[in-house]
Amino acid sequence: MRKLELFYCPDCELDFGVAKSKELYSVQCPICVGHEEVINTERTVNFRPYKEESNSPTALYTMIEREFARPLSPMELQTIGMWLDEDQHSDELIVAALREAVVSNVRTIRYIDRILTNWKQNGITTIQQVREHTSKFRENQPNRFQKKTARPERQESESKRTVPWYNWLEQ
Repeated sequence: MRKLELFYCPDCELDFGVAKSKELYSVQCPICVGHEEVINTERTVNFRPYKEESNSPTALYTMIEREFARPLSPMELQTIGMWLDEDQHSDELIVAALREAVVSNVRTIRYIDRILTNWKQNGITTIQQVREHTSKFRENQPNRFQKKTARPERQESESKRTVPWYNWLEQ
């Protein structure tokens, strides 16, 4: 996240931000190029710059669509946007939750949302914490390929019921 100093241009009525690292005496309106009479609104905001990297939100949406093998619905897109904007989950954390869902063979946004909610309740915010949590979780879960415990043996009276024998052919 970077900090922006907000400015207002009275000519074009545009609010715009300039990175705090820039020298403020040379701020110009991007629309009225050369117009230097801008008003500093004396506010600073945080913003997340768009990254053209593999972990950009667009790449995240594409990755989820690829794993689900279908396009995402508008509601699903909105949910993913809420994870990023409102819940402040990192892209790496969402990808880790996606991997957990794929491993569990449950490819739904709702399941990923429950994973992220569970991690947030447990204070899990890094990939290392996710790895530790999932390894503990898997240790406590019974292996689904293990043989189930043997059933208690039935009493002999139950297993050896006497059934009346009747020959229907001899009547």
